[in-house]
Amino acid sequence: LTDYAHARNVSSMGWYQNVCSCPPQQQRMRDYEGDVQALYSLGFDGAKYDGCGQMKNSTLYASLMNATGKSFLIENCHWGICTNDDTSSCPTPNRDWCPFNFFRTSGDVRETWNSWVRNLMTTTRFLDKDAPMSGPHCWAYPDMLQVGNLATAEHDRAHFGAWAVISAPLYLSFDLRDQARMERAWPLITNIEAISVNQQYAGHPG
Repeated sequence: LTDYAHARNVSSMGWYQNVCSCPPQQQRMRDYEGDVQALYSLGFDGAKYDGCGQMKNSTLYASLMNATGKSFLIENCHWGICTNDDTSSCPTPNRDWCPFNFFRTSGDVRETWNSWVRNLMTTTRFLDKDAPMSGPHCWAYPDMLQVGNLATAEHDRAHFGAWAVISAPLYLSFDLRDQARMERAWPLITNIEAISVNQQYAGHPG
C-alpha cells in the first residue's frame, strides 16, 4: 500500500492506530517498540494515535519514532481529555513541549451545527492572545470536518471557515465518490482565500 501510494506521489501515508490494548506493565515497552518498528518497516510516514487503553504515552511514541531516523508526522487523538496519570500525552501551556504535530481538543464531531460549534469552542484554551499553545508543529484541532454532511450549504460554509481560521487540519469526512456531496462541498474546499488563511500562519491561530 505505501509503495503504491509513494509511487503515485502521495507524499505522506498515515496509519490510524487505536492503542486500546491493556498489556501488563512489563510488556508495554515491547508493544510501543513493536508498533513503531512496524510503522517504519511498512513504510508509513505518520501515525494518528487514538486512546482508549493504557498505551497513550505520545512522548514515548515520538522518541521511538525519532530514534528510527525517519521524520514521522504524529497526531495525538486523545480527545483533549487528560488524567493525572496521562501527563505525557496531555497538551500543556508550555509551548516548548509538544511531542506531536497536532492534537485533538474535543470528542468526536457529529454532522450537526451544535456538535461542530461545541467542538470548535474546545480549542479556545489553546488560543491565548499572547502565547497560544496552538501553532506551527503543534496544532490544536477540534476533529475532522463535517462539510458536505451538515443541514445546509450555509452551515457547511460557516464550519469550513471556522476550521480555516483556527489553522485546523482540513480533513474531509464523506465518501469522495458521492457526487452530490462533492458538488456541494467543492466551492468551499477549493476556496483559495480560505485555504490561505488556514495555511499561512501570521502569528496566531485565529
